[in-house]
Amino acid sequence: MNKKPKHIFDKDPWMLAEHIPDMDLFFLQLFASCFANDSSFPFIRKYKKVLATFKKFENDFYLGEKDSYLVGESIIKALVERPNFGKELDRNILKWSAKLIAFAKRASKLPLRTFTNKQLWEVWEEHDTIHTKLYTYGWLPVAVDMFHNNFTNKL
Repeated sequence: MNKKPKHIFDKDPWMLAEHIPDMDLFFLQLFASCFANDSSFPFIRKYKKVLATFKKFENDFYLGEKDSYLVGESIIKALVERPNFGKELDRNILKWSAKLIAFAKRASKLPLRTFTNKQLWEVWEEHDTIHTKLYTYGWLPVAVDMFHNNFTNKL
């Protein structure tokens, strides 16, 4: 198969979105899945151009310049056209933050060294589910202004 990936060579220039030192692959997949795949809010545009490099626990991730601008604009549109959307985000950020904190407190007391692979996988899966859900809500307030000041410019 000699097909080029759809968005790698398009006319939307790549931009360095963030350099994150001391990061593991777990965290990388967590936010990347929310940015590109989450379907909790079908009215929010997902990033079409996401590329990450990972070397020695350092991550650089890149987004399309125009694509990231359009994501920010779609978040503003949702906030303006859906007056309760901002409150819904706040409620869910608080709710899922509390769940992640509770999970971490429980997990810190588990005898993980004695767990089987299956038991460890179950702990990881629960953490991934909770943390991904928190990121589902938590990345939107950041993305609306992080790269292009969409929110600030709108104000």
